[in-house]
Amino acid sequence: MRIISGVVVVVVVVVVEVVVVVVVVVVVVVVVVVVVVVVVVVVEVVVVVVVVVLVAVV
Repeated sequence: MRIISGVVVVVVVVVVEVVVVVVVVVVVVVVVVVVVVVVVVVVEVVVVVVVVVLVAVV
């Protein structure tokens, strides 16, 4: 029975580690996507402001 319980403990530990790695990867991907979206929005706003200023000046 000790061998079986040891195997169960090892399996549980491996599953927990895999879940933690998957969660970390998902969080990193979400953060990267959010940062990219924010950068794109900021760049678009800057472009619009520059175009409006140029049109107003010209």
